[in-house]
Amino acid sequence: MQIVNQIKISENFKNTCYIASKKDDGVTSEEEKKILEKINKETDSYIKALRKIVQ
Repeated sequence: MQIVNQIKISENFKNTCYIASKKDDGVTSEEEKKILEKINKETDSYIKALRKIVQ
């Protein structure tokens, strides 16, 4: 159950980062997009590893 919770928290983290990138000026800049891509890539990798444990 803890792993399932961690997966949900990680998914929420990705969404929170996206929302935060729009908060300051309403637009996601190119630099922010690059950072978000890195965050998403690493977070997806982490989620994938967690799902392997659950299966």
